[in-house]
Amino acid sequence: MARALDLACVILVGGYSSRLPQFKPLLPLGGTTLIEQTVDSVRRAGIAAITVVTGHRADELVPVLARLGVNHVHNAGYAAGMFSSVAAGVGAVAATAAAAFILPGDMPLIRRHTFRRLAWTFAASGAAVVYPMLNGERGHPPLVARRCFPAILGGSGPEGLRAVLAGFAAEALEVAVVDEGILCDIDTPADYEAIKSRLENRDIPTAAECEALLVKLGAPADVVVHSRAVAAVAD
Repeated sequence: MARALDLACVILVGGYSSRLPQFKPLLPLGGTTLIEQTVDSVRRAGIAAITVVTGHRADELVPVLARLGVNHVHNAGYAAGMFSSVAAGVGAVAATAAAAFILPGDMPLIRRHTFRRLAWTFAASGAAVVYPMLNGERGHPPLVARRCFPAILGGSGPEGLRAVLAGFAAEALEVAVVDEGILCDIDTPADYEAIKSRLENRDIPTAAECEALLVKLGAPADVVVHSRAVAAVAD
């Protein structure tokens, strides 16, 4: 069983941000930047062992990460794709972490109870991978046990993390959470505007979160359907 201090979070910010006019990790968000908001969301969940994997334009990120006081590792092979950054991050925490959250750096809205729910499930079950789910859709971050690390470090870039973790499907668990943040990343300017709006109203549950909460509380299916229809009319 893992103690909370054994859990790490690997945050991936090594990509090119090619679909945005600005460098994604340093986009202004909530009075700071995207990477600062993402780190803050992890810290609010009580996770102190954070490693940020840099790549493209790392020199611009390092001063920000130093100010935040988080560990960082540079992936010199970032051009090979995200999996190379995953491997760099896992390699940096493999000696000390019982498990690691693998979190894209453009997902700042994940609620602290989601991290904690995944951690509790891992501690209680010893699963190889714990995935968060919202209304049947799998999101980020997976919590990946140490026994998966060798497969990640020995994996191939083209297949990616999903293919490597598929090898542990029989030992994986999916956990329902009331958190649309597990599905919200930034790929386009429209995504960025949506994240900015959501951050300003993060204490207000979204329609999808309300539906997940109804299911969690055991509401009958017809009540859920009716509530969805009412929300659609009110929108």
